Amino acid sequence: MLQERQLGSPVYSQNLGLIDAEVYATDAGYQVFIAGETLTSYLGSSLLLDDCLEEIRSLQLLVESETFQREVGKYC
Repeated sequence: MLQERQLGSPVYSQNLGLIDAEVYATDAGYQVFIAGETLTSYLGSSLLLDDCLEEIRSLQLLVESETFQREVGKYC
């Protein structure tokens, strides 16, 4: 994966269904990405790992919601 070549291995990774959320340590803190099979998107950065993990927990709640599952089901 491109991030792994540039930033090393993720310090945290969690599967969120069709995508993975990944956190990488940098000199300036931490960066969060979501990665699917063919596309990786940068979500943001924080000085604190706990902030990144909280955002990933929020994403997990979103992807588990009935509304999200129903809307995604229209396209998958």
